[in-house]
Amino acid sequence: MFILSLCVFISDEVLPKVHDTIKFKGNDYNCDHFHTTNNFGTWCGCPFLACTGGQDCYGTYHCFIKNKNYDYRDMKDEDCDCHDHRK
Repeated sequence: MFILSLCVFISDEVLPKVHDTIKFKGNDYNCDHFHTTNNFGTWCGCPFLACTGGQDCYGTYHCFIKNKNYDYRDMKDEDCDCHDHRK
């Protein structure tokens, strides 16, 4: 009898943080949780881009900075946008 084991590997690429915290749409985000590419859904979003200083990323969504002169301490909805590129 063969036993099949399933291993799930989670790949975390750690990117440098440019800020310790950011504020997006009135919510505070700790950049310790938004600077790795992982399978937990915390990467490739507007907080990820602000924490790492990136301009765009691709994951489940394609996210990009629309306003290059945004204030990371008070980001607005018009500063960043994400689209589900699977559609």
